[in-house]
Amino acid sequence: MDNRVDSLWLDFIENYPLFDESHTDQYTDLSEIKTLLREGLPVYQFNSSLNKSNILKQYQDGTLDDLNSKLFDERLSSETKAFLKDKSNDMRGDEVRKVTDELLEDLPYPTPHAFRHIWAEAVLTRYRGDVGKVIRANFKHMDSSFFMAYLRGKETQVIVKIAERTVINKIVRKHIQQANDEYHDYAGGFHRYVTKAAKMTKVIKPENQIQLTEKLSDRVISIKSNLWVTCMLRQGSQHKAKCAEDGIPQRRNAEPKFCLGCMHSDISEMNYEGIVLSIKDDVSTCRNPELPVYFKAESARTVKLALSRIRELKRNSGKEKYDKYIAHLEESLDMASWEPLKWSNNG
Repeated sequence: MDNRVDSLWLDFIENYPLFDESHTDQYTDLSEIKTLLREGLPVYQFNSSLNKSNILKQYQDGTLDDLNSKLFDERLSSETKAFLKDKSNDMRGDEVRKVTDELLEDLPYPTPHAFRHIWAEAVLTRYRGDVGKVIRANFKHMDSSFFMAYLRGKETQVIVKIAERTVINKIVRKHIQQANDEYHDYAGGFHRYVTKAAKMTKVIKPENQIQLTEKLSDRVISIKSNLWVTCMLRQGSQHKAKCAEDGIPQRRNAEPKFCLGCMHSDISEMNYEGIVLSIKDDVSTCRNPELPVYFKAESARTVKLALSRIRELKRNSGKEKYDKYIAHLEESLDMASWEPLKWSNNG
């Protein structure tokens, strides 16, 4: 394991893609890390060498190349250099290890255990599934207490991100599991997107469900819950969000008039009461006989969108609980009496 760490660490310093100029110019911290590691590169090369004893003997004899000679002269103490120059000393075993440890002093250098943490950090920030399960499985932790101990001291933001990715994963998995069911309690643009993907890929076996869940979850940038919908913002189509301005979603401005017709909206049975409460004023406006028709236009648009989504919930679930409210919204739109906004059965 130690030998693998030696060789992989050297390869990392020399070949890590983010160490090229286009990235280090953008990130000061990355540039500093690159400089620190590259300055210590001769030390790492010596450490990964299989002929340390021969290199030290060449230093004793004065036949060592200039690069390594300069390395030893600059980084070793006077006592160690004097010891190395004494030709009576046999450069093997403990002597080699002492010299190597002194050369590596103050340089960043990983242990096998450190690589575990490097991997875990990458999973925490990049993996978009049940991150706790992945880390526990790969670390061979017997229960979640080890994982929680690892999280202790991490920034709250990271822990929140883990929770967010777990929720996204579970929502997508639920949609996929119900994709071929006759009835389900979902509606909205995101539901249609996942259902279409599940049917196109013919997801049948559990392992297929897991693979598709990971693929689709990875497309979701972030999740935001509102009373009326859950926004599942997808990568590559965020500019199409109804709340977008200049192609950038403005989710702080979320309202039913935007969300109910948005391709990123995920609506479940639990959002039904939220929709009822959130469009209450719009319904009242549509039903008010004292208001001119043009005053009702914007409210009528919102009510029309709500009617479409609730009809979709009714159609997908087969439940009669929505019938009375659907009739109420239909009547409200009739009372708005503006022909261009006349609702249709297609929503």
